[in-house]
Amino acid sequence: MAFVLACLGWGTALAGITELAGWWRRLNLSGVLTLWLCVDVVVWGCALRLSRGTFGRGTPWRVRLHLPDKTDWRALLHLFRESPMQLSLVVGFALFLGGVALLTPTTNWDSLTYHLPRVLHWIQQQSLAHYPTSLESQLQMAPWAAYVQLQLCLIGGLDQMVNLPQWFAMGGCLIVGTLITRQLLGPADQASCRIEAWAALLLVTLPTGIVESLTPQTDYVTAFWLFCWVSLILALRQDRRNAWCWLGAGCALGLGLLTKVTTIFYAAPLFAALAVLAFRSLPPLTAVRNLCALGAVVGLLNAPHALRNYQLYGSPAGSSFYQESARNRSVSPGSAASNVIRNLALHTGTGVRILTTGLNRALNRLHVLTGRDLNDPEASFGLGRFEFYDRLVIFDSYAGSPYHLALVACALGVCLRRPRARWLPLLYAGLVLGGLLLICVVLRWQHWNCRLHLPGLALLMPFVAAALGPRLRPWGAGLISLGLAVFAGVVVANNISRPVFNPAFRKMPRVQQMLAVHAPQLHAEMVQVVQEVSRHGGRNVGLKLGIDDPEYPLWLLFLGHGLSGRIDHVAVQNASGRIPIPVQPDVVVSVFEGPLPAPLNDRYPASTAIGSYTLHWSTDLSERRLNLKRDTGE
Repeated sequence: MAFVLACLGWGTALAGITELAGWWRRLNLSGVLTLWLCVDVVVWGCALRLSRGTFGRGTPWRVRLHLPDKTDWRALLHLFRESPMQLSLVVGFALFLGGVALLTPTTNWDSLTYHLPRVLHWIQQQSLAHYPTSLESQLQMAPWAAYVQLQLCLIGGLDQMVNLPQWFAMGGCLIVGTLITRQLLGPADQASCRIEAWAALLLVTLPTGIVESLTPQTDYVTAFWLFCWVSLILALRQDRRNAWCWLGAGCALGLGLLTKVTTIFYAAPLFAALAVLAFRSLPPLTAVRNLCALGAVVGLLNAPHALRNYQLYGSPAGSSFYQESARNRSVSPGSAASNVIRNLALHTGTGVRILTTGLNRALNRLHVLTGRDLNDPEASFGLGRFEFYDRLVIFDSYAGSPYHLALVACALGVCLRRPRARWLPLLYAGLVLGGLLLICVVLRWQHWNCRLHLPGLALLMPFVAAALGPRLRPWGAGLISLGLAVFAGVVVANNISRPVFNPAFRKMPRVQQMLAVHAPQLHAEMVQVVQEVSRHGGRNVGLKLGIDDPEYPLWLLFLGHGLSGRIDHVAVQNASGRIPIPVQPDVVVSVFEGPLPAPLNDRYPASTAIGSYTLHWSTDLSERRLNLKRDTGE
């Protein structure tokens, strides 16, 4: 539990430091390090007072959990001795994925369009203030994971470590997942290291988790904060008045929402259970006070970002267009059932064609009973049509977990046979499944919903271990572990978003690797654009992009060529277009054909077409280009 509280304290401090440095307009290495030094002084001061017993006398600050102490090295060695195969697979997979995340860049399209570009905009302006951009996701999306990437960029360079927050979150889930497993087990099974090791293996082999742990996306980070939230709720069952647990629960929920708004779907059923626990076991006034304090912590953590959104969009959640495009237009039993079936269809890729085909046919027949169209426009996202895949499809936003779901079904069957004896794991699973159901009811179906399922699927793995682990013989758990590890290897080998076993991919420069999967032709065009701008002395660059164009590779190429000025979006047609830019660009790089909209067109009289891009030159650079052509005889 100390690990959970330490992570929550660090995450809260990081959010506060980033917001304060941005407000101070010192969002640079010196500003961030200064604030971290202040935090260190406060932490060491509190630690000193705690060691002397003078901090918060009479307050239940100690975390008292009736769990076996497994924090020393002897216990860790015992864990390896009892489950050598499972833990070897866990460590091996985790280290391999960490190496891939560190040594190869992301090819994830969302990361190239908005996750990473906004980090570079923040560094450029040294604040978190909203800026003009054609890609509104850079502004309105919950920013905590990007705060981590920002500080990693300031400390260790632009591109080398941006994948690591997701990988570290996966490692955190492995640790906290074993704690949740222990909390769900009965007293007779809590000392079993084998069950905890199996829980870690179930987590590390989740196909959706494997592909997500290699990207700068946010779903595994969201899962980690939800793991902390769940472990603290379970801890409050044993020590309902513990102030640290209540404070930590508020931080976990607040950091989860600050990482991704879909946290609310998983947290809502669990919050209801926490409220019931509080009112049943505490005096009413104490319960209200604790729940209000929890809500206040959540509000404080999310207030700065929500305020920026409100000032620009009139809503703390951001653009109403994006909200409406993500929500189901109508909510009904038929629509909910249709979405449940179609979301399950994302997890039928077993790697065995005949089995996958059979599952798809069964789901298709069930869907007919809903009376809804498979591509119902009121419950489907506009990009891409629904289809049943008979082949194995693996990429960073699509990786089904059929075998893990089969284990969830088996665990539910085991618990339902004796519901009174296994009420806690059963209630836990019901609350997590309730969160998954809320996603199906509220959000439209889309091809990349697999990543929205990741927190729920990960939270179900401790339940599977707690329900099946005590009833499986060691050889049975080992056989299942081996099968899951083999399928995890298949997922890694077939992940088209990170073809690490392709020699041609490994030989490419990093920026070319980023574009190699989805838009390989853009690399040569981007290189030519950057060389042309640098050759003519362009210092400040404007971008005129669409709502889904990769911006991050352009940043890296311009910075690699020594660009000394700024990169800003121009001629923006959304709400952020009202925000002024500090300097006018010398050249505008546009993905649209034809002249720039007035009045910019008058300032940029000349243009050059390079593949998908058009360069619009300012009056000064236009004259410089003409002089250069005369001097060189071009």
